[in-house]
Formats: sequence, structure tokens, C-alpha cells
Amino acid sequence: MYFEGFKMELKKMSEDNEEPNVQPTMGLTNGVPFSTLVQVIFEQIALEAYKAETTHSREPISTVTCVTPVPVTWSPAARKLMQNAAEKGFDAILIAAEQAGLQVPVINPILLPSEPEAAVLFATRNDPVAIGERIMIIDNGAGTLDISTHEIGTR
Repeated sequence: MYFEGFKMELKKMSEDNEEPNVQPTMGLTNGVPFSTLVQVIFEQIALEAYKAETTHSREPISTVTCVTPVPVTWSPAARKLMQNAAEKGFDAILIAAEQAGLQVPVINPILLPSEPEAAVLFATRNDPVAIGERIMIIDNGAGTLDISTHEIGTR
């Protein structure tokens, strides 16, 4: 199966809309619910990362945090759908740990910052900025060019 551009299906989702079906570009002929596709993707990512960490580390994994940037245009309903699917996907780690007889890690709440917020966090992680400074983020994405400025402040 191959799916393309499915993330953009949620751009038009509002509180009133049903969950969209995602149509594959190769493979199956029928669409699948967005949350099912995202859940399977997160399961695979979580399991591969967990397997790699438990294979190459002597210390058990005690905590898992997932940060998934989402488009700024997504509605609260779309964000919630993504969060629920990701949480169900990450539950696979709990099952894998239990089956392997390993310490079951704590899964922190899934964080869904907007893509510009995530870019600011990434940009400032190794190059700290002072309060009052401004950062410009240029996101040349899938057919769009998004430009945002952010002033660093306190909350």
C-alpha cells in the first residue's frame, strides 16, 4: 500500500465533519479511515524505535515522549483525531514491553505543536536566543511557502 498527501485530508476537517477516508495511490482500491492509517504508522514507528533502543541500550526505557508537528491550519477536531490515533499507536510499546518481560515505560501525552512552533523550538535548541529577539521561520512545504515571525518572550 502507498498513501500520498493524506495529512492534507484533515485540513478541511471541522467539528461537523466526519473523519475522512484516505485513498491509496497504489495497492488497495478502497480507502481507509484516516485514524486507522495514522495509528498503524505510529505503531510501526514506535515499535521500531523501541526495538532499536532496547537492543542497543543496557538501560530500560522508562519514559517515551512523542512530538508530532501538525499544520497550523488544522482545526481542533483534526488535531484531536491525530492525537487519539497517535496515542493508540504508541500503546504498542506498552504491549511489546510487557510481552518481552521488560519495564513498561510511561508514555507521556502526545504533543502536537504547530509546524512553525516546532521549527522555532528546533532552531533555538543549539543556538539560544534572548528574550525580545525575533526569529523568522520559512517553511517551503508541499506546494506552499509559509513565512512566520516569532518574538521570544516569557509566559
